[in-house]
Amino acid sequence: MEAQQEFNLKEFRKKAKLERQKRFENDSEKDKRITKMLCKTCFYKSDAIGGDAITQSPCTICGKIVTYPSTYIDALCDSCALSNNLCKHCGKEHF
Repeated sequence: MEAQQEFNLKEFRKKAKLERQKRFENDSEKDKRITKMLCKTCFYKSDAIGGDAITQSPCTICGKIVTYPSTYIDALCDSCALSNNLCKHCGKEHF
């Protein structure tokens, strides 16, 4: 029984990965991605997991302290991401 469940989990992950790749290539949720100020990589390819703890982190451009509801943090504050047209999560790619 456990071997069957493990196989199904592998298949599920494989299908999910392929679906994410299709959405990445087509940029099927571009409007939502741009609204969130994220590049294609961070929006479609992220398997984000964050701990359940309020976390504060400085913006890498202006230094403003931003509070997040988990340990999954962004590199940039919303203002810097928007004014520099950069992904707020990785801070590198244009969204």
